[in-house]
Amino acid sequence: MGARATLEAPAGEAVRVLVFDIAPGERVEQIALIDARGARHLAESYTASTHATGSGGAGGGIVLGVQAGSSTGVKPYIGLNVPILDGSAAVRSRRVSARVPIPDAGAFRSDARRWRIEVVYTDVTGARRSLSFPVR
Repeated sequence: MGARATLEAPAGEAVRVLVFDIAPGERVEQIALIDARGARHLAESYTASTHATGSGGAGGGIVLGVQAGSSTGVKPYIGLNVPILDGSAAVRSRRVSARVPIPDAGAFRSDARRWRIEVVYTDVTGARRSLSFPVR
């Protein structure tokens, strides 16, 4: 699992958080902005999605075709397409995005290095864990 946070335009109003590569069985429980004093400010909205990369076009199936040549004539054929580790299948990963309002833009701008994002999640064993990282 990975995560990143960026300032939403106009700067100082909110932070946009993206948690990605969420493994099957993991569940994001909470996303919060932690200010310089340690106060927690929870995300106001969450959006879960699935992201696919790769071509994804190589599924199994039946192939019908025709071979033709000047000396061999026309030869119809039927085949079976079975993808075997050809790297063309789509890779899917789960994501959660969230918007966290910044409660005091002036305080954030004056000491942004001390503000952090915390993602609390439950892993596949049921244990509660967290990621903490700066806003960039």
